[in-house]
Amino acid sequence: MVMTTETIQKAQDIIMKGLDTQFRGKVCFDSVDITPRPGPDDEEYLDVLVIYQSEDGNLAAQLLNSLYENIGVDLRAIGIDSIPSISYRDRTENSEWSNLVQVRHFGQV
Repeated sequence: MVMTTETIQKAQDIIMKGLDTQFRGKVCFDSVDITPRPGPDDEEYLDVLVIYQSEDGNLAAQLLNSLYENIGVDLRAIGIDSIPSISYRDRTENSEWSNLVQVRHFGQV
């Protein structure tokens, strides 16, 4: 299944809403970028990059760990059955320089 732009946008909205609900305004989430990638059996997985800003620079691990419990039903409702792989990057790390370093080390941004 190839994921449509509409489904990706809905998934971004679901994840952003879930993050806002989990953190109750204590962390500012700037963006949710989703890159679908094929799995070994033609299923599609979501690589998610969340850009955030936090006063203390940290995210509460227990809130991150329970995020999928709050968004899983909504993701499945739009046809996304796999658990997304979510990475978090502080806004201060989201710069042209950090992207260049990542490309050099990992071959992608």
